[in-house]
Amino acid sequence: MDLQTLVSLFAMANIEIISIKRLRNKYHPDTHAYRDAIKSSPWWLVEIDIGVIEIGWRSSVIHIDWLHTGKKFDRHAVTTEDVTKSDTMIHAWGYAKAIEYLRRIQQLHYPVTKERCTELDFILGRHVEGVSR
Repeated sequence: MDLQTLVSLFAMANIEIISIKRLRNKYHPDTHAYRDAIKSSPWWLVEIDIGVIEIGWRSSVIHIDWLHTGKKFDRHAVTTEDVTKSDTMIHAWGYAKAIEYLRRIQQLHYPVTKERCTELDFILGRHVEGVSR
C-alpha cells in the first residue's frame, strides 16, 4: 500500500496519525523473484495516540499488528469473523475491513467507563455544573 492510501485509510477510520515510518515488506522473502513486490508494497509503522500499529499487505490480506501498543485482547474482541487473528494481530480482507478493525482496536484501547463518559460529556459540552444524571 502506498503512503497516500495508508494516510487515507487512517483518516477514514477517524484516527489521527502522529508519525509514519516505511518498512520493508515483511511477507515476501528477500529474493530476486520478489524484488518488485517488495518495492511496490511496503509495510508501515504508524504512530497513533494508542501506540504504534504495524500494517501492510500480505498476498491478499492487510496485516494489522498492535503489539507495540502494549495491549493484548481476546482474539475475538476485534471481530468474531473467521479471519487469521491473535491477541495482537488480525488480517483484514480489504480496505473496508481494515478501517473497521482499526476503529475497533482504538475503541478497545479506550474502553467506555463511567469516568470516560463523564470526561467526554465535559469535552463535548454536555456537562452542566450542579446537574447530575
